[in-house]
This record gives sequence, C-alpha cells and structure tokens, in this order.
Amino acid sequence: MSELKEKLREVQEQNGQLQQQLGKQQQLIEVLTEKVSALEQADKQRAGEYQSLKSGIGGQTAPATAETKKPFAIGKAIISAEGGLAFFHSERKGKFPNAESRVDEAKLFLDAPIWDDVYFFAELNLTRRESPSENVKVGELYLDFENVSRLWNQDRMLNVRVGRFDTPFGEEYLVRDAIDNPLIAHSLSDLWAVDEGIGFYGRIGKVDYAVAVQNGGDDTLHDFDADKAVAGRVGCEPKEWLRVSASAMRTGDLNQDDDFVSAMWIGNGFFRALGDPATTETFHAELFEGDVQLRFPRGHFKDTRISTTMTARRTTSGTSTFTTWKASTSSPGDSTAPRASARCWSRTVIRSWVSVTLASTSSKNKRRTCGC
Repeated sequence: MSELKEKLREVQEQNGQLQQQLGKQQQLIEVLTEKVSALEQADKQRAGEYQSLKSGIGGQTAPATAETKKPFAIGKAIISAEGGLAFFHSERKGKFPNAESRVDEAKLFLDAPIWDDVYFFAELNLTRRESPSENVKVGELYLDFENVSRLWNQDRMLNVRVGRFDTPFGEEYLVRDAIDNPLIAHSLSDLWAVDEGIGFYGRIGKVDYAVAVQNGGDDTLHDFDADKAVAGRVGCEPKEWLRVSASAMRTGDLNQDDDFVSAMWIGNGFFRALGDPATTETFHAELFEGDVQLRFPRGHFKDTRISTTMTARRTTSGTSTFTTWKASTSSPGDSTAPRASARCWSRTVIRSWVSVTLASTSSKNKRRTCGC
C-alpha cells in the first residue's frame, strides 16, 4: 500500500512539472505572437510609407482608385495600361465647339525589377489630349535606385532616379493623368514637363522632398546649351487633412535657334522667347509655386499661387541686352478647374461633358512619384 502511494505521489509530481512546463510554453507562445504581430504592423506601416514615396518622386500620394485585378506580368516584369474616353462640348470659341467624342488618353507601362531595389520603368503614350496627332511617343523612361539611404541605416531618406522623368515642380503633374485626375480638365496654367536628367527624392519624418537636374529643352535627342534646368519641391503634411508645399524652378538657358522651346509645358504651349527671333540668342524662365491642399472625407480643396519670370538675351550691333517679363497667377480650386489671370492665358469653358476612365492596375502609380 505504501508503494502505491509513493508511485501516486511521483505521478502527481510529474504532472505538476508538466503543467509548469506547459504554462511556460504558453507564455512563450503569447510573447512570440505579440512580437510577430508587432513586426507585421511595422511592415504594413513601412509599406504605406514606401507606397507614398513611389507615388510621385518623394511626392504626394495620388488619390486612391478602385481596386482592380492584378496586372499582366511576364516573369517579374509588369505590363499595365490606362486610358480615358470622353465627350467634350465647349463654347463656340473653345477647343471643342463641335461636341466631340474622343479617346482622351491612352498609355502603356512596363515596370521591371533589375536588382534588389533597382527598377526599370517605361511609359508609352499612345495618345494624349494635348497631342496634335496620334503618333506614339515615349513618356517617362528611367532607372529607379530606391532606398539608397539604407547604406547608412536611414529608411527612404534618399532615392535616386536617372533617365527621362517628370520634372518635380508643383503638385498637379502627380494627378494629371486621367486615372488620377479628380477633374474633367487640367488647370489653366497646367505646368508639367518630362525631361532627361537625374533626380533625388525622399522623406524625412513628415517632410518630403524632390529635386532634379535636367536638360531643360524639349528636344529628346540633344541638349543645345550647357546650362541645365534645376527644379525642386519641398512638402509637408503636418496633419492628415493638410498638405503644403513650395516649388521652384529655373529652366536653364535655352537656345533660340536649336532648343526653340522649353520642356516645361504651360497652359496650351511651352515657354519660348518673347522677342524678335532674329536678335534673341537665349532665354530662360524662373518659376515659383506654393500649394495648399485641404482634405475632407469626401473631397479636397486646393489652392495654388504661381509666379513666372522670363528673361531673354538679345544681341544687336554686337551689344548684348537682357529683357525680362513677369507674370503671376492665383489658382483656387475645389470641384472646378483652377482659374488663372486672363491677361496671361486664354480661357476655354467646357459646357458639358461625359468622361470614362479605363485602366488596369498601373505600375506607374506604384513607381512614380518624384513625385520625380
């Protein structure tokens, strides 16, 4: 009987030890579960910040679009497209006086990883609203060296873009494509450019930046003046509902005979010399812009201020002179297109419209941003 009691005591002790071990294992599992959850949450947060950087070279995140199916891919390369179909009817002196149905925009994109955080991106413009013909043209085409700042343990502080890409001036170019644009039309000033060069972008806390050095002229094969265009933007989002940014740009000296116009688009044309072509040698433009955006649950309000200075160098009888023109605009906007001073640009009023945007998941929205 005493032996049986001894064995029962031993079994009880073993059961107690097993229960203690199970308790410790349960505590360990709970600790590991908390750590895994924390890591997943941190990954999601980093992915969100990463996405905001890619949407524009260190620029602002484009407005969210409806979820679409996964784009077509060959290996790791992603091929996608977007387009806009529209019906425009303007006043008699407007651009669309005859009630036109049109393919307003059509683009193809290729996005492919090269090595680690190095990506290749290409954009093919099949047609655009401002194009005078339906000739296919190359849009952006560049290599993206993302998260270079990881070399000194700083996440997304510095990214580098090399090739042909959007000039990081202002905010409108980030949402100019049909799939991103909340309006039926572009603003009246409509400042944007695609040019060859090198760009740097990133984010430090709540502040994002983008800066680029580019050729400055519209010619894609040659640069006819060694003076380069320099553009940059600094933005901040102190609150979820508020974004402010300031941009500055100098187009660099442009050769009157060879460059003829700038890469920067303004209104319905480009910057060009405002004097006698026979005596004008070079010209350049200096631009400054401030942007404020207020975000609401079902919309947003934007306000833009732009200042432009044009300078041309002329030579007459061996003497060089410089002539300067200045202009400024105020472009408030909510659910309507921004307005600008009538003395600077002509105005077209669209009376009625219908627009439909068709798109696959665009890799451009993932890799873009300068915001370069």
